[in-house]
Amino acid sequence: MRRQHVEEVGEFFRNEPLEKLEKMLREAVKRVDAWTEANLDEESGPYPDWHQYQTREEFGRTRLPKR
Repeated sequence: MRRQHVEEVGEFFRNEPLEKLEKMLREAVKRVDAWTEANLDEESGPYPDWHQYQTREEFGRTRLPKR
């Protein structure tokens, strides 16, 4: 099962300096790195009936690798 959490990081327009975008992205990455298991609320992953549509080998090839 994969779990997820969604946050808005900000708004950037093309006419703004790139430094603003870089700062916004650095802050967003710091926030993501600070997430704990408690922050991850929504679950997604293999549906219980996945085996009706795929073989185990096909399913294994389409999964995301774990870190």
